[in-house]
Order: sequence, then structure tokens, then C-alpha cells
Amino acid sequence: MTVIEGNQVVEHDVASGVLSDGERRHGEIRVYDFHHQDALDRTRLRRFHPLLETLGHRMAANLTTSLRTPVHIELGEQEQYRWDEYSGALPEPTVLISATLIPLGGRVMAHIPLDLAMLLVDFRLGGSGWGQFPMRQLTEIEQKIISDITSGTLNEISPSLSPVIPVQLGATTQASSAMFLQIAKPSEICLVVPFSLEAGEGLTGTFSLTFPMNVMLPILEALDRLEVKEMVEDQGDARQEIKDILEHTMAEVSVSFPDVVLPSEQILELHIGDVIPLHRDRDNPLLLKVGGMIACNVLPASKGKRLACVVVDSQEDSGVLM
Repeated sequence: MTVIEGNQVVEHDVASGVLSDGERRHGEIRVYDFHHQDALDRTRLRRFHPLLETLGHRMAANLTTSLRTPVHIELGEQEQYRWDEYSGALPEPTVLISATLIPLGGRVMAHIPLDLAMLLVDFRLGGSGWGQFPMRQLTEIEQKIISDITSGTLNEISPSLSPVIPVQLGATTQASSAMFLQIAKPSEICLVVPFSLEAGEGLTGTFSLTFPMNVMLPILEALDRLEVKEMVEDQGDARQEIKDILEHTMAEVSVSFPDVVLPSEQILELHIGDVIPLHRDRDNPLLLKVGGMIACNVLPASKGKRLACVVVDSQEDSGVLM
């Protein structure tokens, strides 16, 4: 969150994850970099938003089953950071879980702050989640419990992305410091996606997923292809709909003699009772017009006691609209 203090623009640090009560009141701040530019276009990222919402719902359902307590997860605002900038702001010790996305080749990382990790461990062991938790590095038993919880949660990435791109979750790695877990080059831009979690009776926390550029680009390109395909399908549906409407539209049909040409002198001398020959040859066809445009040639005929006409040839070959 950006805050203006005097003449200086500062920004609350979002990389540290869950904050204590004192940190929520005061917050760690850093100078905002106006030269920082997002590498990923926000318009393209908006198409990624529904997939992240689906992932949040699936993770909540997985944690509800795993922890045996109701869990609700909401998606936060996505931010873009250089890997060295983001990893350098992470607290130590903390909980970092990384997993390979196959066949993308890159790795996605989950950051779970210690207080949220302790809360999850307490729920998993049958606790209520209330109480003070020690802010220390996890023991081996606690690491194993967190690994079991997060492995099932991260597995929800594959079905969440499946409508756009098929991926599978590969090997996972757990670390307590970003120094031991590098998922991107120092200057590479990463998309950091925060999630707010509420479990049990109003207990809350925040964790985040980090997608480096080599993971995000294939996903966004797949979303671009899907959007183009949907646009083409929508255009095809629109054309068919217009065709269906036109095929059932009523049109005025008339039959007339072909045009005759008379000299101006003869036209000026016309009087009441004069006869103008319109059809010299009985076999010459008449013209059937639809909406004032010639559609085909017809000959006079009858159907019972009614006058009718018989189509003898079409004007389609001559370029006249049918």
C-alpha cells in the first residue's frame, strides 16, 4: 500500500507475509521506486485472474479437508518484483516451498510466514489455533507436517490451470531462507500473488505464491491463444445467427417484363390509348425480383385457377444476387 509522508512516497512491504499486531499498526515501509516498470502487461494478467480465483477456491477446499476445520481463502492484488528485490525482503527464518511445473520447466514458490505455519501445524494436530506460537525455525516434525499440508495444496495448481495449459507438479523443495531457494535469476521479474486465509473461528493469515517469468510467459501465451480461438468461434456463431435470421426474413417478390428502350421522341408523343410492345417473343422470359433485385428468369404459368410462374434459369452465374 502506498503512503505519502511529507514529501516522501513510501510503500508498505508486502513480501513479509503475515504481520503481527504491532506490525499491522506500524508496518515496515520502503521507498517507492518510480522507475520500476511492470514487465507483464496488466491487461494480460487480468485474464490470469479467474484461474487464480479457481486456485484459491480449490486450495481452501483442500485445506478444509486436511485440517478438519473450515478454511476460506481470498485472492489479493498481484504485484511484480525482481527476484532479488522480493527474496531479499523475505523474513528469516520463514517457510518456503518450491515445486517444478512440468513441462514449463520453471518453479513456483509458496511463502508461508512462521505464524501461519505454526497455526496450520496446530490445526493439523487437533488444536484450536488459539494461543501464542514460538517464532523460531520449524522442527523436523513441524517441517514434515507443513510439507504434507502444502503438497496437497500446491497440487491444486494443475487442475486450476488445466483449462488453459496442461501442467503437472514435479518435485518439491522446502527451505527456511531464500538464500537456499533460488527460483529465478536476480534481475528476473516474478509475479507475487498474495492470498488471505481465514481458518477456524476468525483466525487469519496471509501467504503468497510466486510465479517467475519463465512460468508466466507460457501461461499468458496460452491465454492469448484461447482468447483468439474464442473470438473466432464467437464470430462464427454471429455469422450463423445472422444467416438464420436472414433465411426467415420476409422479402417482397415481384414479376415484371424486361425493360424496353424507346426513343425520347416516341415517349414525348405518347397519348392515351397508345400501345407499347413489351414482350415481342412469347418465349422470352419475365424477370422475378426480390427486394427490387433480379433473382431469376420465369415464364408465365398457372396453378389451378391462379396465375403463377415457372423458374427457367438463375441469374447467379451472371453475377446478379440470388
